[in-house]
Amino acid sequence: MAVLRKMGKILPHKLTFRISKTGEARSGAELYKRRNSRSYRGLMQYVTWNKLMTGEITPNILSQYGNGCLVWLSPKEYFGDNYPERADKLNPKFVLGKTGFIYYTSIEEYRKFPPLENWKELYELETKGKRENDNSWVGDYCLNIKNTSHKKISEICKDSEAKKSDIDINMILQNYGVELPSKKLPKQCGIGNYDYDYANEEMIENVKLQMLYMALACEDSNGQNFKSYLKSNYQKLLTEGKDATFVKNINSNNYDKMYDEFFLELKQECEEKRLLNFVELQKVNAWNTTLNRPICPLCGKTMTSNDFFQAIEQAEGRKVQDNTQRAIVLMHINALRSGQLNHRIYNLGWGHNFCNAIQGDKNIEDTIAELKRVVETFEKNTGHIG
Repeated sequence: MAVLRKMGKILPHKLTFRISKTGEARSGAELYKRRNSRSYRGLMQYVTWNKLMTGEITPNILSQYGNGCLVWLSPKEYFGDNYPERADKLNPKFVLGKTGFIYYTSIEEYRKFPPLENWKELYELETKGKRENDNSWVGDYCLNIKNTSHKKISEICKDSEAKKSDIDINMILQNYGVELPSKKLPKQCGIGNYDYDYANEEMIENVKLQMLYMALACEDSNGQNFKSYLKSNYQKLLTEGKDATFVKNINSNNYDKMYDEFFLELKQECEEKRLLNFVELQKVNAWNTTLNRPICPLCGKTMTSNDFFQAIEQAEGRKVQDNTQRAIVLMHINALRSGQLNHRIYNLGWGHNFCNAIQGDKNIEDTIAELKRVVETFEKNTGHIG
């Protein structure tokens, strides 16, 4: 971790920010937390949880969620045709208010399966869950119903920009019969991350180290190494108010030494943690061992230093002022999937934004096969050679 703390002294914010973002889960809507660490509490749909519990998905990864994994299901899944009793086919290991909660998203299901009188709405009591005796949340159900003139939205699902009602801690204590882990309730803006985004703290750090090394192994389009590229172009790479230390250091006589020492320390830490198996990286299409450079996992084109600082090209007439999309992005070779923990080393590479959009939620191999099918179908049906 020590080497990662030094990034801002040696590298511009646009790159260090990208490395830091690899440790963040994607921004979810309403029920899902907004942009926080991948190690946060996971939020899993019942259908996946049930498959893990019954052995339909192996191995069972539930014990790997260090901050807990919370399960949600629809009222239809919970009741079936048995309202107000739980469905007969519901997994007996699912305990409402302990394993997870019911999530209402439409007025139709709210009217057909109204919450029972003894149920309590969902609240987050602490941002870090626990594997056993989890008291980081409380409740049986939450509402996120917008398809009605009078919306029904629980506090936990309200937009972070919307006005929040005051939450009475004493009310939580008295009505819910729980002890708060801390004196202050966390902001009620979602209850967890997408379960498939999860990675523990050690994996998050290892991914950052591996991806940083791969970035710094790049050359620019003229064949300069990364350090030379920075020295020649740093003024074009700055972020206002974020690069004071970097600018001071790159303009000093010691920058070459500082950079070389930093890169050596990074390489040594990566080697100690076995993050530089380039044969394995080549197997997942993230590295070219002949060129000794990272490549896009989908198209195979070599990544360049320039790529890390370029915004995605915008079509004429569709340009927006604040273009924050980068030309290259983090790509998962085996796509993120519920029931799997695929945010991990040797399953990631730097790739083009365009290639990532084509990949979507497929694995790289499946994407290649689909592209071949599309080209073959095009040629067969049009007579044109792709």
